[in-house]
Amino acid sequence: MAPDETFARAFLHGLPPDFTPADPWTTHTVMGRGLRPFCLWHRFLLEAVESPLLNPAAGLGGEPAITAHDLLHAVVICGARFRRWPLGEKLTFRDFLRTAQVSRLARQLAAFNAYIEDFTSRPDFSLKSSGGGARPSSAGQPPETFRMAAELIGWSGWADATVWELPLSEVEWYLAQVLRERAAPLGSEVDFMTAETRELQRQMKAAKVARERETEGVRDRGNEGRRERAEDTAISPSLRPSVPPSRHVPPSS
Repeated sequence: MAPDETFARAFLHGLPPDFTPADPWTTHTVMGRGLRPFCLWHRFLLEAVESPLLNPAAGLGGEPAITAHDLLHAVVICGARFRRWPLGEKLTFRDFLRTAQVSRLARQLAAFNAYIEDFTSRPDFSLKSSGGGARPSSAGQPPETFRMAAELIGWSGWADATVWELPLSEVEWYLAQVLRERAAPLGSEVDFMTAETRELQRQMKAAKVARERETEGVRDRGNEGRRERAEDTAISPSLRPSVPPSRHVPPSS
């Protein structure tokens, strides 16, 4: 039986045959630079510099567009190890030449997006609650990136560097299992999405779209029929009987 597609994508990445955890690199290259597996540390650094690469609306609705320098900074960040601040390193002359090649920016952005997608396959699940349990707290929460790292470290006992350098997709799946174990004593259940359920949802969505299109077609045909009937009952000005102009007859003297 083949594994779930989202699960397989979360743990199967573009890695070289000689990959080693001691010095991890991927097969992805952007702007001539190699990239390490995209992890929590990389996401934290991108958030720290407010990288537009994390903004899906970049370049839309007044949002600033992504520049070659933005992409270069993101690429440098995604080549860093845990606790390294890579933007303090000097860039090479070749790096500046690559930022000047604006015509290649779209292709390089597509390569970077493919790299991100390789390491961000989240699990599909829903939390089914029995109605019990404590209500959510209104207290302020820590940043999501730190919360994810802290929860996984506390659950697994792994070293912080191990967790911070895990591919982000793998972190998501481990945390889903953490939630599953914590929910059970509270009478709740984490319901993982199966391939069959995903296909059923796709079919239901397609059927809904088809019904909406059919309803819209019936409405359009009804409106067209009313317009035609209105035109049939209207009297064309050219068919109306002509009324001779009134003549003014002067009174007889």
